[in-house]
Amino acid sequence: MKPRHNPLADSINPYIYPGLYFNSREGKINNLNISDYEAIIRHVSDFFRIPVEQVKSPLRKKEVMFPRQIAMHILYVHTAATFKKIAVMFNRDHSTIVVSKDRVEDLLDTDKRYHKKYRECFAYVVSKIPEMQHTYKNK
Repeated sequence: MKPRHNPLADSINPYIYPGLYFNSREGKINNLNISDYEAIIRHVSDFFRIPVEQVKSPLRKKEVMFPRQIAMHILYVHTAATFKKIAVMFNRDHSTIVVSKDRVEDLLDTDKRYHKKYRECFAYVVSKIPEMQHTYKNK
């Protein structure tokens, strides 16, 4: 089965993801299962050195919200996970995921420190998940 074309792949800004190139022929990563999604959450929490339980918890501390929003953004933008599926993983409403994704994208455009931390976290996650290594190539 041929993967469908992902128009987002053509619009990935190299400023946001310097050094990471999306293989647009493959589209979003469709061959991940729920354990791979959980692995993404685990690797994000490992990167920020906080427990997965806190990332999934309702805590609203900045130290917890920042990694949670990054994990939600990575799951939505770089995998085939839907807002609803991500909401179930985080025990939240799907509209919370939409707001988090929009917030991350706004911060990536405006905050250099946030942008740098996001890029480092994303590179860490890609390095830990073999299916993502084949799609995002460091050049």
